[in-house]
Amino acid sequence: EAGVYYVKEITGLDGFKTDSTVYPVYVNVENNGNAATWQYQLAVENEPYLYRVRVLKKDATSEEVLQGAEFTLTGTSVFGKTYSITKTTGADGIAEFTGLPYGEYKIRETGFPEGYAQMAADISVVINNEAQEDNTLAFEATAVNKRTRLTVYKNDSATSQPLAGAQFKIKDAAGS
Repeated sequence: EAGVYYVKEITGLDGFKTDSTVYPVYVNVENNGNAATWQYQLAVENEPYLYRVRVLKKDATSEEVLQGAEFTLTGTSVFGKTYSITKTTGADGIAEFTGLPYGEYKIRETGFPEGYAQMAADISVVINNEAQEDNTLAFEATAVNKRTRLTVYKNDSATSQPLAGAQFKIKDAAGS
């Protein structure tokens, strides 16, 4: 029958926000008073949910947050887009990656504060339909490192016994 009809999305696709817009569809009447045969196409652009992933860097012993650790997130969204994003922890010890849709990602520590060692394992992140839909954190990991230490001993070459009183000067690669 001729008239105005309304179309509204009830359930969105996985990974996309449900469009709450109500779209009017108009059916016109032909000259003889009968409803026209019609086909109507409505173009609605889906907006993906976007998430943020946070990594918190702490000292294993003191639990102190660490500034200056660099993390690189790589991976592919379910839409086929590849990501490679590098972030550095701030004074709060957090590196945050934003604007990530559903997908599988990994985070690798690519730089670390002086006196600390690189994390041995990557962090795996999967953002899927189990993730929260209100743009809150999809994943949070704490990257804990122990401070690296160097101990130098001087031993007698004949007896291998420790020798007291020796002093050493340690320099970095630049000679400082």
